[in-house]
Amino acid sequence: MEGSEPVGAVDVVLVGGTDGRLRVHEPGTLALRAELGDPGSRITSVAAPTTTALAIAGTDGELLVFDLRTDTRIARTTPHRGSIRNLVATGGDTTDGFSRMALDVSSAATT
Repeated sequence: MEGSEPVGAVDVVLVGGTDGRLRVHEPGTLALRAELGDPGSRITSVAAPTTTALAIAGTDGELLVFDLRTDTRIARTTPHRGSIRNLVATGGDTTDGFSRMALDVSSAATT
């Protein structure tokens, strides 16, 4: 059907902040809709599967998962030390943000 979005998808523009917050903007006006997360390490990468209302943000060593329907963080994990520079998210809706989502994480070398 023309113009239809996948079930659960949310039409937004995501911007990662140097203050550790994920900013959610309305696509037509770029008006700020929400600031998600707690102050902390800068967000270095963002990915959002087009089939869900989830967004994944990488920081200096953490992965954060946000539910864009409720504007809340639903998961946080520390997979390794170092900056997470690139994320690619694919997959369906999840309950914990990771269980059925494939994440390709590229990280900076740690010293």
